[in-house]
Order: sequence, then C-alpha cells, then structure tokens
Amino acid sequence: MHRVADGATPFDRTSILATVEHRFGLAPLSRRAAAAPDVGGALRLTTPRTDDPLAGVSAPPAPPDPTGLAMQPAHLQQIQAELLAEQAGLRDAELAVLPSNADYQRNIASHS
Repeated sequence: MHRVADGATPFDRTSILATVEHRFGLAPLSRRAAAAPDVGGALRLTTPRTDDPLAGVSAPPAPPDPTGLAMQPAHLQQIQAELLAEQAGLRDAELAVLPSNADYQRNIASHS
C-alpha cells in the first residue's frame, strides 16, 4: 500500500487527474489538478502483483424494487423508440401503449 509522507499533500480524486496529466504530458485542467500530488509512485511496482485482490469478494444483492422502477421505461428508451418510429413512418399513438421497459426494448429491437 502506498502512503503519503508526513507533511506531504494527501491524495484525493484530483490526484488521478494529475497522474494522467503527468503521464501523458497534458496541461493541467485546473489549478487544483496542477497542485495535486501524482500517484505515479504507487504505480511503479518492482514486481507485478500475482494475487487476486477480488478473490472472495462478491457484489451485494440488489435491493428489492417495491416501487417497480426497474420495470418502468427509461426516458432515453422513449426518445429512441420515438425516433425509430418517426423514421419508420409510425404514429405516436402506437408508442403511447408501451407500459414497460421490456416493451420498449422489444419495440426498439424490432425497428433497429
């Protein structure tokens, strides 16, 4: 594990930006990025890792969806379906009856 030295500026999210800027010779995007410490020292291992840092780690199960939000169509799905219907010369009334996410997925797939 890489730790910042006593009295040095601690790493934060801007350190990732500073690292990319330094590695690729890019100008800083902000004064904060210019002042951020580079995490490049942590990326210079003398021996590559051989362990699997994710071994034994599993994602937590998704919480239940009591409101049914996962079933509702996304706004971008609706827009995509409308554009495809317009290209196919269909009327908006044909899309107004699509009540679920799955219905939009099928509709979009049939017109793509």
